[in-house]
Amino acid sequence: MKKITLYLILAMFVACATQTPVLYQPLSDAKYSKTAKVDVYKQNEKPTQQYNEIGNLEIKMEAHKEEQMYAAVIAKAKEIGADGIILTKDEVVMELVQVPRNIDNRQATDAMEKELKHLVFLAIRYVDDKQE
Repeated sequence: MKKITLYLILAMFVACATQTPVLYQPLSDAKYSKTAKVDVYKQNEKPTQQYNEIGNLEIKMEAHKEEQMYAAVIAKAKEIGADGIILTKDEVVMELVQVPRNIDNRQATDAMEKELKHLVFLAIRYVDDKQE
């Protein structure tokens, strides 16, 4: 029974570690159909075509996993129906995280400072000329 419980706990930690949560804050109640392609714009870059702002996407993760962060944000942008995302904030922050450890067969945690990358994007939807 202990092995099964330990296995389930380990599986849960692995699942949590591989998921990259992207926080989505919509700017309206509008819903859009999923998109197949998302254009990515760097900070201070703007699309040449007109667009509407549909929400903000935010992610915070270990600084060395930037490629994973972008993949997660792009996947979320497709899901919410964005045609593009514009990077609005790119910073490295230090946060305290709890690190589990075992002391004399008792569970304990230590606080440890960890460097995290924090990215915020503006999700956009292009204005269709035919609808104007």
